[in-house]
Formats: sequence, structure tokens, C-alpha cells
Amino acid sequence: MTRKYINQNSDFDFNRLFDSKLNKKLLIIASVSILVSCSATKEMAKESLIESISDSRTGTQLFVRKYDTEPYGINANGIIKARKDAKKKKAKDILENY
Repeated sequence: MTRKYINQNSDFDFNRLFDSKLNKKLLIIASVSILVSCSATKEMAKESLIESISDSRTGTQLFVRKYDTEPYGINANGIIKARKDAKKKKAKDILENY
């Protein structure tokens, strides 16, 4: 089965343009440079990255803040409570299964 193009005589082929590895790299570099230049975009990316970090044992969020104007702080109290609750739940599950 051969691949047919709309205009076979055209020198400008969209498929060749987008399959090129160099063009993909240039597109990524251009989009990153555009995003980096915008401070609002940098702030949103930073916040989404910080909010996505969680404790590996319990899944609790590590960094929290009370208000949007305050800087992030470590959620030590929440992590300790979540780990204690996980221990209690594990002990309860062990008792129920035996």
C-alpha cells in the first residue's frame, strides 16, 4: 500500500517537516524559551511542581502554605499524623486478618 499525498508535486511536505528530529528539538527549545520568558508561567510551573511533591510512604503533600501570599513550608505535622495513622491502620489490618 503506497502513501498518497494531496499534492504529490509539492516540494513542501508536512510529514517530512514534522518527522525531522532537528525540527522537534527546535520546537521544544522555542516553546521552553517562550515559557521561561513569562514570569507568570514560571510561577505556575513552580507551584505545580511544589504541590506535586508528596511523602513516599503516605502520599501526603510535603510543602504547604496557609495563604497564597506566604512562602511554602514543610508539612511536618501532617506527615507525622499521616504516618501514625498508617501504622494504626496496618496494625488493625494485621489483627483483623489473623
